[in-house]
Amino acid sequence: MSKSFIQAIDVARQFRQANRTVEALLPASFVVRSGDRIALVGPSGSGKSTLLHLMAGLDTTTGGKLAWPELGTRSGLRPRRIGMVFQTPGLIAHDALPPDPGAAFIQAQQTANNFEARVANNLVARLDGARSDALYAKVLFLFLGLPGVTLAILLTLAVAMSGTELRQREQALLRTRAHRWRRYCGWQAPKR
Repeated sequence: MSKSFIQAIDVARQFRQANRTVEALLPASFVVRSGDRIALVGPSGSGKSTLLHLMAGLDTTTGGKLAWPELGTRSGLRPRRIGMVFQTPGLIAHDALPPDPGAAFIQAQQTANNFEARVANNLVARLDGARSDALYAKVLFLFLGLPGVTLAILLTLAVAMSGTELRQREQALLRTRAHRWRRYCGWQAPKR
């Protein structure tokens, strides 16, 4: 059986914000073994990033048990054993976050959601521009398509015909040289 790198039993994470509790991660149990390929999928706010932070040892659980049997203790994970690439690096100045972890989590989540909304709006604008460009190209092809095809055919024929005489002269010259070479070497042309 392969080695267990991460073992989680009912791992959960909660934050306190004023007089309410924010459930950042509901209890989850899993094992990550050597060679496993894992994908965390879920809607925004479902706890994917929180779970990754817990797995990397960047945060502590408020419920359940999380262990790294083959990697050691939480304090020895980084920077040598586990590396972390953050989802939205540099978007939030760390000194601008409140000291309370719950409030910091809420503010960071709101900032991330605003960033996602701006990206989505920018994407919609670009897609609308591409749609407009495609419609314009269709109209141009409709009006210029047949004359353009006719012009392309005429240009192709003109280029092909302009080289015909030159090609014929070069082929005749090559045949003459080949005939002289055969005579010089004493080769006979095969009889038909």
